[in-house]
Amino acid sequence: MRWGAHSAEFVRPVHSVVLLYGDEVVPVEVLGLASGRVTSGHRFHSPKPITLKDAKSYESKLRRARVVADFAKRRETDSCRGDCCRGGGRRGLPRTDRRGRCWMR
Repeated sequence: MRWGAHSAEFVRPVHSVVLLYGDEVVPVEVLGLASGRVTSGHRFHSPKPITLKDAKSYESKLRRARVVADFAKRRETDSCRGDCCRGGGRRGLPRTDRRGRCWMR
């Protein structure tokens, strides 16, 4: 996807930009969006906005919102078939996607 005259391409639309240095927001504009500390979790399993206190909390807060931010860890989940995948998750949500890939690792 592209926006206007910009040459940047992304798989999904860019709705927000989070740019933190420690607990401070780095003020910048990217693709017409001002940086901030609010992001989103998984669009179906955790659709509410997530406010990040600091940069350290980024990965753990996204994980709780069913998003694996680290690319290498996300690739590992594609082949996961461990015990964590069996049964339902919190609030009865499945722990695997439609292809049987684990959300929890």
